[in-house]
Amino acid sequence: MSRSQEDFIWNLAEREQQIDFFQTVRAADITPGLIIQGPAGVGKTRLAEEIYKIVTHGGDPGVQLIATGGAKSMPLGAISPLLPPGVDLSDAVEDVARTIAALRQRKTGKWFVFLDDLQNLDMASCLILSNLMSARAVFLVATIRGGVQLDDGVKSIVDFPDMARIDLVEFSKEQTERVLHSALGGLVAEGTLRVLHEKSGGNILYLREIISGALKAGFLHLVDGLWVMQDPHRLASTDRLTHLIERRLEGISPREREILEILALCEPMPLAYVRAKASDKVLQKLESDGLIRAISNGRRIQCTLGHPLYGEILRLDIKESCRMEIFAESIRYIESFGSQRSEDALRAAAWSMSATGTAKGETLIRAAMIARRAHDYRQVVALLSAVTEEETTHESRLLHGESLLEMGQWKLAEHKFFDAYSKASTDKERIAAVLAGTMALGLGIADAEKALQLNREARDAINSPTLKRTLDANEGILLVMGGRLGQEIDVMNPPEETEDDPMRFNVKIVGSVMHSVALTLGGKAEAAARLSRECYAIHSKMNYLTAAPHPASHLNAMTFALMELGRIDKARSFGLRSFDTLLKTEASRNRVWPCLLLGRVEWLAGHPISAGKWYSEGAVLARKNCHLRHLRVALAGQAAVAAQLGDLKNAQSLWSEAEQYPVLEVLAGEDILGPVWISVARGNLDTATDLLKNAARTARKRGAVATESMLLSEISRIGGAAHICPRLSLIARGCDGLLTLKRAEFCRALMSSDTRALMRLGRDFNAMGADLMASECYTQAALALDAKGHMREATRSLMAAEDSRAKCEGAQTPLLNYARRARQLSARETEIAGLVASGLKSKEVAARLYLSPRTVTNHLQLIYSKLGIQSRAQLREFMLGG
Repeated sequence: MSRSQEDFIWNLAEREQQIDFFQTVRAADITPGLIIQGPAGVGKTRLAEEIYKIVTHGGDPGVQLIATGGAKSMPLGAISPLLPPGVDLSDAVEDVARTIAALRQRKTGKWFVFLDDLQNLDMASCLILSNLMSARAVFLVATIRGGVQLDDGVKSIVDFPDMARIDLVEFSKEQTERVLHSALGGLVAEGTLRVLHEKSGGNILYLREIISGALKAGFLHLVDGLWVMQDPHRLASTDRLTHLIERRLEGISPREREILEILALCEPMPLAYVRAKASDKVLQKLESDGLIRAISNGRRIQCTLGHPLYGEILRLDIKESCRMEIFAESIRYIESFGSQRSEDALRAAAWSMSATGTAKGETLIRAAMIARRAHDYRQVVALLSAVTEEETTHESRLLHGESLLEMGQWKLAEHKFFDAYSKASTDKERIAAVLAGTMALGLGIADAEKALQLNREARDAINSPTLKRTLDANEGILLVMGGRLGQEIDVMNPPEETEDDPMRFNVKIVGSVMHSVALTLGGKAEAAARLSRECYAIHSKMNYLTAAPHPASHLNAMTFALMELGRIDKARSFGLRSFDTLLKTEASRNRVWPCLLLGRVEWLAGHPISAGKWYSEGAVLARKNCHLRHLRVALAGQAAVAAQLGDLKNAQSLWSEAEQYPVLEVLAGEDILGPVWISVARGNLDTATDLLKNAARTARKRGAVATESMLLSEISRIGGAAHICPRLSLIARGCDGLLTLKRAEFCRALMSSDTRALMRLGRDFNAMGADLMASECYTQAALALDAKGHMREATRSLMAAEDSRAKCEGAQTPLLNYARRARQLSARETEIAGLVASGLKSKEVAARLYLSPRTVTNHLQLIYSKLGIQSRAQLREFMLGG
């Protein structure tokens, strides 16, 4: 990318609408100028500079001015390049007339004046500019910082009659994503995007410097097709970023800096505390300058810095003695009120750690328990790592291991659980360690067989019936994890609100998630959705009883069930809700699941590019946490997407890596879609069919009828409907999911070329959100209708197919490719058909399109032939969908 291209992306990205607005305003020639207002760093100056280039490159005269901070003390200094010698406002009317004459002598036409930082302009300059605008001698484009006090002179320009205005604001997350995509030349991982947007506050100048620093420091890498910040908590500053922030902090008083330093270390702080440290006048100035802001947190009003990056720069210059004093005073303040909220104890412990590197073990463990309830696993690990061995308890060892597991550090987690087991003093403590350890093996390492062995050994070693039942339930969980759906032990009772034992509650929570997955795979998606909904409500209320898994795990199970129920849009919304919830925590292990599920959702919807992004997200997280089984699913999904989009080389590379990793048993068979669609893209449909048949047989043996249905449906989509229709119909009769039912109907309609059924199924799949299958239905209906000579109906069906296919992000499938024979109207024919259908005569159409009447008549005859109609009335009926 050239320097000019890079500058355009960073300086003018997402500003095309504002440039178009200026062009419209200028062409109308009724406004005296344009005010561009907004907070510092949103790109006001860059936008005004581009507008200035557009005007002056077109040959119009222009002058570029800037009102510096000292401009108010120098009358006419800022606009001196605009004025002839001797102008001093001793005779304002004469001075304005002389200025206009001088401008016209230098160049004819209205002068374009670009004035940066209008808020700093002196009164005399404001008077001259106002008169020049009144005389239509100049067109003013001025930038002004939002949120500052304006004197009367500046107000007279801002409020000038008919003055146009653009209010620039910080970028939304979506705008930030588009800018980063353009600047980096690729997609950005969702977690990285959120961090970059939050840290920059949507400020384009700050965002550019954060990216520049991250690239230079090697913190930002391209992984699995996504730009990823390896440690989102670690930013690399640049000299320019430091300079930008320091400029914002210029001129603040010692008292103002003290408030900012307190917030830099301890934000958010109660407003009452901040008011005790400084006068209301000081706080009002800081707030009006955008350096601090007040936020409501329940019944508390708290104070934070005005921008996330201010703290990054302020902390660099705080002396150690000052840092210690701020932390100590903040702790005293919190403790003086008796830590009214649970998070107060957590914050006090964190400040103590930051100040001295240690705290009492009891305090740290209590704070870690509070952090666990908020699912702040990084904080839990940081706090418990500071507890001495003498102060460590059995519960804190388990909590430490569970938090490491949630963060994806499963080897360290396994070590912590072994340590807890070896130091346990009772059977209950030993079983608690076994349960946690098997979760590390089953959920983290995905080695269900090893976990089962450990569970059975523990069960044989104890006598307590209650503990044996708990281990029996755990075995059922591990069997589902291992993909053995027909063998789970029927003791996975759902959790209850009366539960008071954390160990049993945790087993029931994990059990309810896995039971829901087993029900969905077994064709009982309605029951699965109901179970997930009930357990999510209970888990959310009793979150304090367990560290893992996160309540969002039930949302994942719900997402899976909703897919099979044919509610794809709702499945997407639940998957996104889970991902967004987990993104706020350090639960990177759990976050892999919504990525894989959202990839599956988009694949079913027929949106390969969207599916590929989610599979890439999953691959990044799985790779980071060394979850090789999950990585296989993610890479296989990416391979299927690449093949369906025609990128065979990339597809083969992705599958070559994926097949090196072990199978994720609970989703076994679905990873075969990678090599299947590679074979389809190469035209090897027999090979693809054999792969699908073998995987479907395996899914059938383990009772995963939802997976079997998906695989058999893929066979019908590549031309093998006759081979699998009976089995697919049998599965549909035993399942409650709408998706499986419609797949079976689709297969039967393809076999019989039932055009009515195909058209109805197209509508059904559209309603479900399965756009690609809808397009395939309409396309096959069009092909069958065309073969029967029903050209009018065929064309209408093909138009419906194109409407659905437009949502499918370039997907290529055999059922779509077979439709190349189907006839359709050209763009010009569609245009003429629409005008005629609206009631216009041929001469009127010809006049509107600058064609001869004969040409319109010829087009009309060809349209009639293609559509199989003979009159304007029939054309109107066809075009209006009658």
